[in-house]
Amino acid sequence: MKIKTSIWSPKKWVIVYFQVANEQVEIQAMVCSKKDTTEPSCIEFESFEEVVKKFGKNIAYCFHVTGAGVLSRKIDYLPGYKEQLIVNGDKDDFYFTSYHDQSSIVVSFFRKSLLERYIEIGNELKISLQSISSGIIPIFNLVGRNEKITLDHSIIIKEGKVLTFERVEEVSKTTSIANQYYSKLNAISTGIISSVSTPVENYEQAIASNDVAKQMDEFLQFNKFKFWGVFSLFFILSLLVANYIYMANVNNKVAQLELDLSIDNDKLTLLDRVRQEKTRKELLVSSSGVDTKQFISFYIDEIADSKPKGIKFKTMDVYPLEKPLKVKRKVEINQSKIEIIGSTPSSFILENWMDKLNRFEWVKSVELLNYLKSNQEASFKLLIQINK
Repeated sequence: MKIKTSIWSPKKWVIVYFQVANEQVEIQAMVCSKKDTTEPSCIEFESFEEVVKKFGKNIAYCFHVTGAGVLSRKIDYLPGYKEQLIVNGDKDDFYFTSYHDQSSIVVSFFRKSLLERYIEIGNELKISLQSISSGIIPIFNLVGRNEKITLDHSIIIKEGKVLTFERVEEVSKTTSIANQYYSKLNAISTGIISSVSTPVENYEQAIASNDVAKQMDEFLQFNKFKFWGVFSLFFILSLLVANYIYMANVNNKVAQLELDLSIDNDKLTLLDRVRQEKTRKELLVSSSGVDTKQFISFYIDEIADSKPKGIKFKTMDVYPLEKPLKVKRKVEINQSKIEIIGSTPSSFILENWMDKLNRFEWVKSVELLNYLKSNQEASFKLLIQINK
């Protein structure tokens, strides 16, 4: 199942950066994949609609917010930590991105109103939004047990515990994370891709896991629909072309055959009558049963000889009719069935007889179609399938 799912899973993501400054939002975007090792290249856009126009709707999107209005904190990891961060307000009005080490948690958060318009546009354009994050928190998806990171924040991790998380005045352009050098943009984008491709237990982005799963399922279903839709269209077009070629070939052959028939029509008509006569005679021989290993009398004799004394026959149809007789309807018989209607003093005698019938080589199966107990005897209907 995992292999099948990975076929349709996104291989690339569009990461859209919203830089908030002085009530203005600058939009940058780039395409990233899990296998990218080079420095990503961001493109500036005037609007989010231009981003979708550039990269299309057939790719997964991730939103990341930085700048004014985005706050980052390190606090104790306790229940209700969001209420501690939001003093005058409702936590449901904010998007949170966090990473915890069981004892402390680093959180970045901002008001939902900053992205509200862009999310509405995304819904209208029907894009697959799989992640919303903020600040520098996504880089925690890349860290090892012991790290010292300096970008716009100074981060010290020792034995898996976050000891320091402080903003610095002198921003460093690059830093080492897990023995690899990253720029801030590269570290954030790699961390985001890592979280959406392989979820990290201690990391939580702004979109609820249920919503992420729903978005992913919709994306997978869309990819399947797109693939099979294109495949079906190609297949249908191929069939139409093949049918056109085939019909042209058939028409040429029909024209040639009509020419041949017109040359010697009488002989062909006679040949057709001979073939029809041959077919009728073959059907007659086949329906008579003479080409079978045993004749009807053989089956009747075997059944009668095996019948216990207590069982009485009312009717026995050897090769019963497939359909009732009607005027102008061809008579069709079933040469693989024998139907018996009779009575028996006990089910035990009937079962023993059925077992005995099943041992015959010419019997394929014995099936009891009906059994009705009445007074001292029970009526039954038996179906014997014959091996041909």
